Amino acid sequence: MATLFPSSKRISSAFSKGARTYDQNAGIQRRILEKLAEKLPRKNLHGPWIDLGSGTGLLETMLTGQQKKVSILCVDLAQGPLKILARHNKNPNIRRVQADIDHLPFKPGKCSIAIMSSVIQWLPDPAQSLVHTSELLSNNGRLLFSCFCKGTFTELFDLRTEKGLPLPMELLSENSIRGLIEKSGLEIIELGMFAQKSYFTSAWDVLKNISALGASAVSGPRLSKRQLMLLCEDYERRFKTKRGVPVSYSIALGLAGKGPLHGP
Repeated sequence: MATLFPSSKRISSAFSKGARTYDQNAGIQRRILEKLAEKLPRKNLHGPWIDLGSGTGLLETMLTGQQKKVSILCVDLAQGPLKILARHNKNPNIRRVQADIDHLPFKPGKCSIAIMSSVIQWLPDPAQSLVHTSELLSNNGRLLFSCFCKGTFTELFDLRTEKGLPLPMELLSENSIRGLIEKSGLEIIELGMFAQKSYFTSAWDVLKNISALGASAVSGPRLSKRQLMLLCEDYERRFKTKRGVPVSYSIALGLAGKGPLHGP
């Protein structure tokens, strides 16, 4: 079944609704951000940094020492997560901006670091968005990125495809991610993959987790509660194990640079 991207308005609405429950349900997203945070510089710091798709600001809670003094632009399409960020993080160096990645109110070449975590798969034209991100970076600037790739949500997406339901996001391969980054004018410094399975008590709990994250935006017809229950029955019949009901993830995680590359 072809990918049918939700509209920006629908994505924004879904993530705003999930903002209050995001942090306590974002196990895999938190792990990804921890891996990215390890790649952030800790000395010779200068800003601004820009966190594209910052959500509730989980990354900013992981900053330490001098990193907390860097000016950071936290950008998100949805207003709800930015309100949570404002409530939970009073760092005066953090500026919250509600904006579309493809229509940012910033001059090019001003940011030393850009972060795009768990965002690329939601973009209708990731090539264009990555070009815009590259333009934001100063010479020798860095992009830290992660992306859910093919193999993510395999169980749920197989069922949706069999039932003729569109897929809500584009899951790319590692090579596709590499190509998109390089075509944006950046050079790959590091790119790796890691896989993970999370387990839930029931398929209904899987769907509740996705909704609690705000990742429930879909295009096409909405399923009735009965259809959802039948979907859950199929999910458990096909995939349930002794450990529980699985959700598979495959994640690309990397670092790219603009201009002369002299280490991270």
